[in-house]
Amino acid sequence: MESSWLETHWARPLHLALVFCLALGLLQAVKLYLQRQRLLRDLRPFPSPPSHWFYGHQKIIQNGGMETLGEITDKYPRAFPFWLGPFQAFFFIYDPDYAKTLLSRPDPKSNFLYKFMDPVVGKGLLNLNGPKWFQHRRLLTPGLHLNALKSHVEIMAHSVNTMLGKWERICGTEDTLLEISAHVTLLTLDIIMKCVFGLETNCQINSTYDHYVKAVNEGSNLIFYRVYNFLYHHDIIFKFSPKGHRFLELRKILHPYTAKIIQAGKNSLMNENQQGNTQKRKYRNIFDIALSAQVSLSSF
Repeated sequence: MESSWLETHWARPLHLALVFCLALGLLQAVKLYLQRQRLLRDLRPFPSPPSHWFYGHQKIIQNGGMETLGEITDKYPRAFPFWLGPFQAFFFIYDPDYAKTLLSRPDPKSNFLYKFMDPVVGKGLLNLNGPKWFQHRRLLTPGLHLNALKSHVEIMAHSVNTMLGKWERICGTEDTLLEISAHVTLLTLDIIMKCVFGLETNCQINSTYDHYVKAVNEGSNLIFYRVYNFLYHHDIIFKFSPKGHRFLELRKILHPYTAKIIQAGKNSLMNENQQGNTQKRKYRNIFDIALSAQVSLSSF
């Protein structure tokens, strides 16, 4: 009798929970179906390579990568849709007229790609919309003024000469075949350190930031791997995958480095302000200008 009462007592809540889950699943399925139909309708005027109904164009990346994409752009000279699974697609554009038409529209940014970058880069000018974007843009506007950027040309040229000097030494002792991606990454980091934070790190010469650069490169590769593998678009699936665990480890490496760089920039600016050396510098870095703009805006 007691067992029968328990079965009756729990049967109705379980039944309601099951019906609720089925209803949610059905609604999600309908939503995805309508999303696919809308994409098919919108992209129908643009021809594309044959795609699998489920995997989309994923095999193009797996088999040929950028070389295959180069062949596709020759065959489709203006634009083509690229399916990432059954419910998501990119629209690759490389025709100036197409780009001009789309970029002149006031449509908001798509959050699809940026949401995969948020755990590493956080929220900023790259991935914000609306009032927050305008607030960040207003802070950076003085630092991106043409006169301010002109003062950085000499700094960039010095960093480029440092990289070219490394290449001359390497090519003088080794084979002339040179993989430049790591060198260009260090060049970019060197310029950012100098122009944005006003820090002289010599990162192209010493190996202080090699660990950071490797983590950035690996993290970037994981982001694009996730983009082109639609099963990893779901946060929970990616989080519990081996690549998701590795991405979390890389984030723990990158965030302390970034915080250390920002704090070093703040300390350098505070020391110069205390010593009254700010006006004596040949140029002001972007971080300095942005902080000054933030103080000015907060005073209103």
